[in-house]
Amino acid sequence: MKIFILDIYNILYKCKEFRKLINKSFENTVFSLLQAIQSYSSIHSRFKFYFVIDGFINGLESNYNNIIIKQSHKNNSADNLIRKIITGLDTYAETYIVTNDIEIINFAKLYTIKNITPQEFCKMIASNNKNKDINIQNKPEIDKPQHINSREVEFYKNLFDNPLDNDELIK
Repeated sequence: MKIFILDIYNILYKCKEFRKLINKSFENTVFSLLQAIQSYSSIHSRFKFYFVIDGFINGLESNYNNIIIKQSHKNNSADNLIRKIITGLDTYAETYIVTNDIEIINFAKLYTIKNITPQEFCKMIASNNKNKDINIQNKPEIDKPQHINSREVEFYKNLFDNPLDNDELIK
């Protein structure tokens, strides 16, 4: 089973088909993307999609067959939800992250998850072709600088709750 973890904001703003629609109605654009993924998933029923979006949109509360909707709500971010999804997976063999966010790409690489650019993903779902192979880009277009920021520092600092004493290091 192939698993796709989708950074929805990244997809919407990087794919020209959806970027054109955002100014008219952001929510309708989100539902248009969801509809395109539903259509694609009906042909590829063994694929699983994590539809991860910042904030909350009414009507996205439900999951759809093999599409799992994850909304970040107020005190969270889509990036944190994506990290939780990645760390909670049982297998990474056929798992793909769809984003241009370099922080998320680098985190996914730690788990041997492959990256697909949003542009390639849009082409893939637009084709609706059963035999279409995934074109994985080795060097995705970078959305953020390749250095660690304060949010990442805090994330990694929080991974280690209790600092070690010098005595514990000696043992």
